[in-house]
Amino acid sequence: MRIFMNIFLKVFLMFILSSVTFGAENRIDLDLRLEPKNEKNFYLLKGSFINKKVILFEGNTYKIVRSQNELFVDEYYDTVLQSLFNKKASLRYRKRFVDGVDSKNLIQFKTQIDNVKIIGMNEFKIEINSGDTFVTYRDFKNYINRSKNKNSELYKQLRSYVNISKLEPMFLVTQHRDRFYLQDNDGKTIYTISFDEVIYSKELLKKTYFVIEFETNETIMASADKITSDALVKSLNEFVLNLDEGNVLFNRTYDSKYAVGIKKLGIKPKTENIIEIILIFFALFSIILLFCVPMFSRIKLILRTKINKNNIRISK
Repeated sequence: MRIFMNIFLKVFLMFILSSVTFGAENRIDLDLRLEPKNEKNFYLLKGSFINKKVILFEGNTYKIVRSQNELFVDEYYDTVLQSLFNKKASLRYRKRFVDGVDSKNLIQFKTQIDNVKIIGMNEFKIEINSGDTFVTYRDFKNYINRSKNKNSELYKQLRSYVNISKLEPMFLVTQHRDRFYLQDNDGKTIYTISFDEVIYSKELLKKTYFVIEFETNETIMASADKITSDALVKSLNEFVLNLDEGNVLFNRTYDSKYAVGIKKLGIKPKTENIIEIILIFFALFSIILLFCVPMFSRIKLILRTKINKNNIRISK
């Protein structure tokens, strides 16, 4: 257990300044995600938090508070050409359950921010009214196109990325989240660590995925000036680059959950599927020719022989 706590103390330095809030509808997510190299490492690190009440970090004592049980059910949308995936963006309809009770439903659109320091996501969202339900994916698209939503930043940004009418459901994600809040002496949450157990589903195909996310309280980032936030991000990345032992049990990942799902489920754009069908057709056609041409040549030879024999008889 001491080994894993030492690993945690190093990994924990990699917590990220996450979720800079710029309003109720929009924010910037800056987080650091680690993939365990195997399932055992995930549960061992998670288990080290469950029974601990406090943790020491950089001379400060933080109280560990475990959140209520959370379950997210996400349905991701894209075009058959995977326009959003190709642009490092994602669109999902999220249902959130806390202790088994439906808590909040959202439409979330995320676009990636790339710079030399960190990879983050712009997040735009629309909250779903409690009385609204989506029976088909057309209901989902119709909701986005409602007149009241056309003034939202989500609608404006989404339209700049994709033709909304061409959106189709891609796959379903069920995600169990165990979240731990690290609070200072005043009871204020400073850092959050989330252990996510994810199941990707498409028709009968299912794939599991484990990831750990390190974040800072979004209100801290919202109140921080640029110099402070840049310094924190810089210090985080310098630590990650110089991290040695952390690479033994975990890998840092920059893929969004949508990108991970596309890869794990092996979903290809429809254009690639069409190309594959054409290639298969030509392969079958070539095989047919390979067997039929010799047969036709043989038949042609037999017919020619018979004709020649008939001609000889006639001439006699």
